[in-house]
Amino acid sequence: MLKNQILFFALFFSILSAPVYSQKILTKIADKTCDCINDKISHYSGSKPELFQSCLILTIKDNLKPLEREYGKNAFTDNKENANKIGVEIGKILASKCKVFIDFYVDQANEKSKKTDTINVQAINKMNSGDFPEAIQLFNQVIEDQPNNYDAYNSRGYCYYYSGQLYRAISDYIHATDINPNFAKAYSNMALAKYDLNDLSEALKDATQAVSLDSALAVAHNNRGLIYYKNERYDSAYIDFSKAFLHDSTSALYAYNAGLSLTEIDKDEQAIPYFNKALELNYVNAAIYNYLGIAQYRLNRYKESAESFTMCLAVDSMNATYYENRGSCFEKLDDYEKALLDFNNAIRLDSSNCKVFMKRGKVLLHLNKRKNACVDFNEAYALQCEEAKNLLEKNCK
Repeated sequence: MLKNQILFFALFFSILSAPVYSQKILTKIADKTCDCINDKISHYSGSKPELFQSCLILTIKDNLKPLEREYGKNAFTDNKENANKIGVEIGKILASKCKVFIDFYVDQANEKSKKTDTINVQAINKMNSGDFPEAIQLFNQVIEDQPNNYDAYNSRGYCYYYSGQLYRAISDYIHATDINPNFAKAYSNMALAKYDLNDLSEALKDATQAVSLDSALAVAHNNRGLIYYKNERYDSAYIDFSKAFLHDSTSALYAYNAGLSLTEIDKDEQAIPYFNKALELNYVNAAIYNYLGIAQYRLNRYKESAESFTMCLAVDSMNATYYENRGSCFEKLDDYEKALLDFNNAIRLDSSNCKVFMKRGKVLLHLNKRKNACVDFNEAYALQCEEAKNLLEKNCK
C-alpha cells in the first residue's frame, strides 16, 4: 500500500509527455533527480513536493536532447497518457532507491493513517451513542482512506441497519466478507438483516457460516436462533439461544430467548430459570414477567403466576392481556372478586376480545350474578366466540 501511495504522489508532479522510455533513461533521470534533491534539501525553504518537482524539471531539461533523439522532437507535448506512465515509472525508481523521497511519503502516509485512525475512533463513538447518520459520514472517510478496512465496512453496515437501510447494510457486510472471508461478525450481522427482510434461507446460511467461523460468537448463535424460532424449529432455536447465553452470560436477552423457545416446546420447568436469570440481570421487561407468569400458570403455580403478572402491570399498566392473565390466576385461586376487577380492566382497555367476556361471565356466575353473566356470554358470542353458545344454552335459558 505504501508504494502505491508513493506512486500516486509521483504522478502529481510528473510532467513528461512521451512514449514509454527505456529503463536506462528513466533510471538516469530518477538518479539525477534524487541527487538534486539531496543537494538542495538542507537549504530549500519551500515544501518538499515543490523541491521534488523542481529537481525533476531540471533533470528533464538536462536530458532533453538524448530524449528527443530517441523519441522525436514533439514526443513530450502530444500525449498525456504517456506522461502518466512515465511518472509512474520514475516514481517506482525513486521509491526504491531515493531515501529522502521515501522518508517524506512514508511520513505523509503515517500521518494520514493516524488521522484516519482518529476519525475511525470518532465514528465508533458516534455509532455506540446511536448517532448513526454522523457515524456513517465518518466511516465514509475511513473507507475512502482505507478501502480494505473490512471492520469499517461492517460498522457502517451496522449503522445502515439501525437506520433502516437494510440493503445498504447488506452491501457493506458483503464488502467486509469479500475483503476478509473469515470475518464472522459480518456474516452474523448480514444474517440479521436478511432475517428482517424475511429471506430466511439466505439468513440461515450466513448465520451458520458465522458460527462455523467462530463457534464462541454469542451474537451469531442468537441470530441463528431467531431464524430457527421464526421457522418454528424451536428445539434448534433453544440450542442456539442457550449457546449464546453460555458464551455471554451477561446478556439478559439471550437468557430470555432461551426461555421463550422452551415454552414453545412445553418445557416450562426448564424455561423458568432462564426467565429468572434475565430478570436478575436487571432486564426489567414486561414480556419476561408475562412469559414467566404463563410458564408458572401452566405448571399450576397460580399464586406465583399472579405475582409475575402483577410485575407485568407494574411495568405496563395499560396492557389488557396482563390484566386478563392475572384475572385467570385469581379465578383458579377462587378469588373471584379480584378476578372480576382484572377482567373489568381488560375489557376497558380492549373490548374486542371475546374470551375475556366469557371469562368474566364465568366469574359472575360464581358471584351469583347470572343476569350479568348472560350479558357477557351474549357479547362473547356476538364477537365470534363460538364456545359462548354452549354457555348461553346452559346458563341463560
